[in-house]
Amino acid sequence: MNRHRRGSNLSGSHGEADSWGLLKHFGMDKIVDFFDFVNEYINSRDFWKNYEGRAGRRVKNFTVVIDLHGLHAGHMRPGLLPLLQRSARILQDCYAGWGKRILLIRVPTIFKVIWKISWFFFDKHIRDMIQFGTHEDYLEVMEQYVDLEVLPPCVVPGYGKGKAMPGYFQKIHMAAGPIPNPEELKAQEIAK
Repeated sequence: MNRHRRGSNLSGSHGEADSWGLLKHFGMDKIVDFFDFVNEYINSRDFWKNYEGRAGRRVKNFTVVIDLHGLHAGHMRPGLLPLLQRSARILQDCYAGWGKRILLIRVPTIFKVIWKISWFFFDKHIRDMIQFGTHEDYLEVMEQYVDLEVLPPCVVPGYGKGKAMPGYFQKIHMAAGPIPNPEELKAQEIAK
């Protein structure tokens, strides 16, 4: 654990998902359609064949890492609660029994408020799997449960090599940020 800088800071907007922008731009049904697509893809034999080939063994369960860096009061919109509740239900129903643990990393102080409102969206066995890591100790928390080299470099700078990620995921740009509203997108298209 000593080899990691405590409280490693990442540049860019990693983890700063614009959930409200997604909901406004696409609507609940399109987001649920996306979850269905991801579910079908992850449950396909090709996905697991590729993943197990990289791991060199049969995969029985997995650890989920959720980076909460960038979470702030602007994410605390009451209109997002139905999306969180529906997403939680879909994920729990689709991956029942597959999860080993869930690591919530770089958890900001404001998350305590969000968790008090939303913890009941998750079944008890899911809540029991959750481990929390703050900005100061998330590397140490993750190191207890995963080999840091399997994670993408944007999560573990200097150590992450994305070894567990299939090649097509390694090409995904992991940054996030605000989604322009539809009028702004139309204006950008017209300007082109």
